[in-house]
Amino acid sequence: MKVLILARNQDIKCGNGRTARNIALKLAERGLVVTVLVAEKSGFDNEVVALPPTRSRNVFLILKSIFLIRKYIGKADIIHSIDGALIPVFPYLAGLGMRGKKFFTHAGGTYSVRPLTQGFPKAWL
Repeated sequence: MKVLILARNQDIKCGNGRTARNIALKLAERGLVVTVLVAEKSGFDNEVVALPPTRSRNVFLILKSIFLIRKYIGKADIIHSIDGALIPVFPYLAGLGMRGKKFFTHAGGTYSVRPLTQGFPKAWL
């Protein structure tokens, strides 16, 4: 089974990067083929720089990334998106029209889930 992970990086000094790296290592230990698409190269052998740079407003780079991600989504059975910024949007747009793909997003970090004690207006500010 082939797993595609999308993350900003795999840097072990970064929270989501460490999470992406640990998930990739554990899945590989179980015999799965893991590819990690990143925006920033971290120096690991299973990663491919395919996401646009952080805070990129260059439409050409974003479209290029979507078509590159689409190529990898076509080969994968499971797509796992880590990070809450805009990373989950890219595989969704790239995977439009593809059927049978399992896609999920890993929401980790402060306020990834809204606290029940906050009302509607305060939660969005």
